[in-house]
Amino acid sequence: MSQHENGQGEGLPARRQAREDRDRIKAAFGTRLRVLLDLSGLSSREFAHRYPAYKDSTVRKYTLGTNLPPWDFLNDLLTEVARRTDDPAAPQRRTELFSAYRSVLIDTGATTRGSDQNSRLLRLLDGEEALHQLAAELAEVRGRENRLRLELEEETGRAQRPCTGTGTGTGTGAGGRE
Repeated sequence: MSQHENGQGEGLPARRQAREDRDRIKAAFGTRLRVLLDLSGLSSREFAHRYPAYKDSTVRKYTLGTNLPPWDFLNDLLTEVARRTDDPAAPQRRTELFSAYRSVLIDTGATTRGSDQNSRLLRLLDGEEALHQLAAELAEVRGRENRLRLELEEETGRAQRPCTGTGTGTGTGAGGRE
Protein backbone atom coordinates (compact mmCIF):
# COMPACT_ATOMS: atom_id res chain seq x y z
CA MET A 1 0.00 0.00 0.00
CA SER A 2 1.46 3.35 -1.01
CA GLN A 3 1.20 6.62 0.93
CA HIS A 4 -1.20 7.92 -1.69
CA GLU A 5 -3.56 4.95 -1.28
CA ASN A 6 -3.89 5.30 2.51
CA GLY A 7 -4.53 9.06 2.28
CA GLN A 8 -1.30 10.27 3.88
CA GLY A 9 0.44 11.46 0.73
CA GLU A 10 -1.93 14.29 -0.25
CA GLY A 11 -1.89 16.26 3.02
CA LEU A 12 1.22 18.36 2.50
CA PRO A 13 0.49 19.56 -1.06
CA ALA A 14 -3.12 20.30 -0.11
CA ARG A 15 -2.03 22.37 2.90
CA ARG A 16 0.54 24.17 0.79
CA GLN A 17 -2.10 24.94 -1.84
CA ALA A 18 -4.52 26.19 0.83
CA ARG A 19 -1.80 28.47 2.28
CA GLU A 20 -1.01 29.83 -1.19
CA ASP A 21 -4.72 30.46 -1.81
CA ARG A 22 -5.01 32.34 1.50
CA ASP A 23 -1.92 34.38 0.64
CA ARG A 24 -3.40 35.33 -2.75
CA ILE A 25 -6.69 36.36 -1.15
CA LYS A 26 -4.89 38.50 1.44
CA ALA A 27 -2.65 40.06 -1.23
CA ALA A 28 -5.69 41.03 -3.32
CA PHE A 29 -7.27 42.65 -0.26
CA GLY A 30 -3.97 44.40 0.49
CA THR A 31 -4.01 45.83 -3.04
CA ARG A 32 -7.48 47.22 -2.35
CA LEU A 33 -6.17 48.85 0.83
CA ARG A 34 -3.21 50.28 -1.08
CA VAL A 35 -5.60 51.92 -3.56
CA LEU A 36 -7.51 53.48 -0.66
CA LEU A 37 -4.31 54.67 0.96
CA ASP A 38 -3.31 56.25 -2.35
CA LEU A 39 -6.73 57.93 -2.55
CA SER A 40 -6.15 59.37 0.90
CA GLY A 41 -2.99 61.03 -0.39
CA LEU A 42 -0.96 59.64 2.49
CA SER A 43 2.04 57.36 2.51
CA SER A 44 2.12 54.52 5.02
CA ARG A 45 4.52 56.61 7.12
CA GLU A 46 2.20 59.66 7.06
CA PHE A 47 -0.78 57.50 7.92
CA ALA A 48 1.10 55.97 10.87
CA HIS A 49 2.11 59.45 12.02
CA ARG A 50 -1.53 60.61 11.90
CA TYR A 51 -2.74 57.42 13.63
CA PRO A 52 -0.13 56.44 16.26
CA ALA A 53 -1.91 53.12 16.92
CA TYR A 54 -0.24 51.85 13.73
CA LYS A 55 3.42 51.62 12.84
CA ASP A 56 4.61 52.37 9.33
CA SER A 57 5.70 48.74 8.94
CA THR A 58 2.28 47.53 10.12
CA VAL A 59 0.48 49.70 7.58
CA ARG A 60 2.76 48.35 4.86
CA LYS A 61 2.01 44.77 5.93
CA TYR A 62 -1.71 45.53 5.62
CA THR A 63 -1.34 47.07 2.16
CA LEU A 64 0.86 44.22 0.96
CA GLY A 65 -1.59 41.65 2.28
CA THR A 66 0.95 40.08 4.61
CA ASN A 67 -1.37 40.69 7.57
CA LEU A 68 -5.08 41.40 7.75
CA PRO A 69 -5.91 44.63 9.54
CA PRO A 70 -8.40 45.08 12.36
CA TRP A 71 -11.70 46.74 11.43
CA ASP A 72 -10.74 50.00 13.16
CA PHE A 73 -7.87 50.38 10.68
CA LEU A 74 -10.42 50.16 7.86
CA ASN A 75 -12.53 52.84 9.54
CA ASP A 76 -9.49 55.09 9.96
CA LEU A 77 -8.48 54.55 6.34
CA LEU A 78 -11.98 55.34 5.08
CA THR A 79 -12.01 58.46 7.27
CA GLU A 80 -8.83 59.65 5.58
CA VAL A 81 -10.20 58.93 2.11
CA ALA A 82 -13.37 60.87 2.93
CA ARG A 83 -11.29 63.73 4.36
CA ARG A 84 -9.15 63.99 1.21
CA THR A 85 -11.84 63.47 -1.38
CA ASP A 86 -15.38 64.72 -1.69
CA ASP A 87 -16.64 61.24 -2.41
CA PRO A 88 -20.42 60.94 -2.76
CA ALA A 89 -20.01 57.15 -2.90
CA ALA A 90 -18.37 56.99 0.56
CA PRO A 91 -21.19 54.95 2.16
CA GLN A 92 -21.13 52.50 -0.74
CA ARG A 93 -17.33 52.32 -0.58
CA ARG A 94 -17.57 51.49 3.14
CA THR A 95 -20.15 48.76 2.54
CA GLU A 96 -18.08 47.22 -0.26
CA LEU A 97 -14.85 47.32 1.75
CA PHE A 98 -16.36 45.72 4.84
CA SER A 99 -18.13 43.07 2.73
CA ALA A 100 -14.83 42.25 1.04
CA TYR A 101 -13.09 42.22 4.43
CA ARG A 102 -15.65 39.78 5.80
CA SER A 103 -15.21 37.54 2.74
CA VAL A 104 -11.43 37.58 3.13
CA LEU A 105 -11.71 36.62 6.78
CA ILE A 106 -14.01 33.72 5.96
CA ASP A 107 -11.96 32.66 2.91
CA THR A 108 -8.83 32.55 5.05
CA GLY A 109 -10.48 30.20 7.54
CA ALA A 110 -12.11 32.47 10.12
CA THR A 111 -15.30 31.28 11.79
CA THR A 112 -17.56 32.98 14.29
CA ARG A 113 -16.75 30.20 16.76
CA GLY A 114 -12.99 30.05 16.21
CA SER A 115 -10.35 31.26 18.64
CA ASP A 116 -7.68 32.38 16.17
CA GLN A 117 -7.03 36.06 15.48
CA ASN A 118 -8.98 36.19 12.22
CA SER A 119 -11.99 34.54 13.86
CA ARG A 120 -11.90 37.18 16.59
CA LEU A 121 -11.68 39.87 13.89
CA LEU A 122 -14.71 38.32 12.20
CA ARG A 123 -16.72 38.42 15.43
CA LEU A 124 -15.66 42.03 16.04
CA LEU A 125 -16.63 42.94 12.50
CA ASP A 126 -20.01 41.27 12.83
CA GLY A 127 -20.58 43.08 16.12
CA GLU A 128 -19.54 46.41 14.64
CA GLU A 129 -21.83 45.90 11.66
CA ALA A 130 -24.72 45.00 13.99
CA LEU A 131 -24.10 48.20 15.97
CA HIS A 132 -23.93 50.20 12.73
CA GLN A 133 -27.26 48.71 11.61
CA LEU A 134 -28.86 49.41 14.99
CA ALA A 135 -27.65 53.01 14.88
CA ALA A 136 -29.19 53.45 11.43
CA GLU A 137 -32.48 51.94 12.62
CA LEU A 138 -32.44 54.15 15.72
CA ALA A 139 -31.89 57.25 13.58
CA GLU A 140 -34.86 56.24 11.43
CA VAL A 141 -37.07 55.72 14.50
CA ARG A 142 -36.00 59.10 15.92
CA GLY A 143 -36.83 60.75 12.61
CA ARG A 144 -40.31 59.22 12.65
CA GLU A 145 -40.73 60.23 16.29
CA ASN A 146 -39.83 63.85 15.46
CA ARG A 147 -42.28 63.91 12.53
CA LEU A 148 -45.06 62.52 14.74
CA ARG A 149 -44.25 65.02 17.47
CA LEU A 150 -44.48 67.91 14.98
CA GLU A 151 -47.78 66.59 13.62
CA LEU A 152 -49.15 66.28 17.16
CA GLU A 153 -48.07 69.84 17.99
CA GLU A 154 -49.76 71.11 14.83
CA GLU A 155 -52.97 69.23 15.66
CA THR A 156 -52.91 70.47 19.24
CA GLY A 157 -52.32 74.02 18.01
CA ARG A 158 -55.25 73.79 15.58
CA ALA A 159 -57.56 72.40 18.25
CA GLN A 160 -56.68 75.18 20.71
CA ARG A 161 -57.12 78.08 18.25
CA PRO A 162 -60.50 79.78 18.29
CA CYS A 163 -62.55 79.33 15.18
CA THR A 164 -62.35 82.58 13.18
CA GLY A 165 -63.82 81.37 9.93
CA THR A 166 -66.64 83.15 8.07
CA GLY A 167 -68.69 80.07 7.44
CA THR A 168 -72.37 79.53 8.20
CA GLY A 169 -71.87 78.75 11.85
CA THR A 170 -74.43 79.45 14.58
CA GLY A 171 -72.20 81.65 16.64
CA THR A 172 -72.32 85.42 16.37
CA GLY A 173 -69.20 87.46 16.48
CA ALA A 174 -68.77 90.79 18.23
CA GLY A 175 -69.14 92.64 14.93
CA GLY A 176 -72.47 90.92 14.11
CA ARG A 177 -74.65 93.15 16.41
CA GLU A 178 -74.89 96.81 16.55
